[in-house]
Parts: sequence; structure tokens; C-alpha cells
Amino acid sequence: MNCIIVEDEHNAADHLEYMLKRINSGIEVLAKLDSIKESVKWLSQNQTDLIFLDVQLGDGISFTIFDQMEIQTPVIFTTSYHEYAIEAFKLNSISYLLKPIDEQELVGALEKYSRLNSPGSMQALARAVNKYQKKFLVESGNTIHSFTDEEIAYFMVQNRHVFIILRDGLQLVFNATMDAVEQRLSPDDFFRINRQFIIHRNAIAKMTTETRGRVKIETSPLSREEMVVSVDRASAFKEWLS
Repeated sequence: MNCIIVEDEHNAADHLEYMLKRINSGIEVLAKLDSIKESVKWLSQNQTDLIFLDVQLGDGISFTIFDQMEIQTPVIFTTSYHEYAIEAFKLNSISYLLKPIDEQELVGALEKYSRLNSPGSMQALARAVNKYQKKFLVESGNTIHSFTDEEIAYFMVQNRHVFIILRDGLQLVFNATMDAVEQRLSPDDFFRINRQFIIHRNAIAKMTTETRGRVKIETSPLSREEMVVSVDRASAFKEWLS
């Protein structure tokens, strides 16, 4: 497993690396970064399996990293403060460790990461028992809309609401989070290209390459918002297409 440590106290970063190696010698720390600016630059050019992220860095609160770029990588937050826990779990957090970090709590966080990324995870289990949602009922005013997953072009987040856009252009508010939606859809047919969009493969009308290996997508019906596959998902997206 590869990871990075984002921590502006160098002694704390070194000690965390020491504990990780003692817990599992197979863990590779690819980089130790000490600022938001440095982290954004590194993550825009590299990939890792797991991020250890201090909340308070010398140039600000590390949550702002998520405002500057798309991050799908699991995060274990490290901090001396309780008050950031709620905000942390709105992001990609799988654990929130208070300093000084207890080694047993660190072990528990790593075990949780392993469980979530094992073949027995929620998505793999859903595939095995065929529990992906095929039919949808959505109320809009006094009207109840019934349709299948094949009629969906894409899901979109806008102004904190999730919308279903059907192939005929109809747009409906869907009462769920994007994470919940993603778990309910067949990964053979749907792909989450970034934090804002989940698209159906049959809705793709055109694709063009962008910088850093990204892919720009046009769907039918066409989205008013630009659709670009995020850097960290581009490789998986191309594999999904094939």
C-alpha cells in the first residue's frame, strides 16, 4: 500500500511514518508534504492509495485542498482538535485520529481502510447478489415518474441537490446523495467521472482528450455543465470503456 503524509510538523510526520512501518513494513510513504500548496501540486501529478492529512497546516486548513481539486483517495485525518471531525467526515475521511496518535487507533484506521478496499466491499457484494437498482420511481409535484436505469443519461449534483437527467431530456430531483446513488448503480453501465457527475455509457456522444490525461465528455442530452473525467479517474474510465 502506498500513502502520503501531509503534516507541517516534521517530527510528527517522521513519527507517523515510523509507526506505519512498524505496523506494516509493506506500507510505502511516497511523500511527506507540509503545506496545502505543496499537496495540491503533488496530488495533481501523482496518485496514492491513502492520504494522512493534518487538518491545520502552516498555510491554512487542509479542507481547502478539496475545494481546489477533485480527490477520490481515502483520507485519514490527523489533528489536535475535536471540532473539525464533522467537516472531515463530509469528505473522503475513513478515520479521524487525535494527536498524539495512539498506535492502536492507527491500527484500527488501517484495518478499516483494508476492509473498505477488500473484494468483500459493498460494491463487490452488490455485484455478487445482483442488488443494483434497475427501476426508479420519482415524484415531481403531483406526477410520479417511472423509468428504468437504461433511460437515465446521467446523475448530476447542482446546488447541493442530486438530479436525474433522462435520455429524453427530463430532469428530476432525486432524494439521495451521490455516494448512495453510486452504490445503487451497476458499474458495468454507470461511471462516476468526478464529484458532480455519474454517467451512463450509452449517453456518451463524444469524447476528447484534455491535459494531464483527462477526458472531456459530451452526452446526449447535452449537459449545460462541462463534463471532464478527473485526473485520478481517467485511467479507470478508459478501462471501463473497454
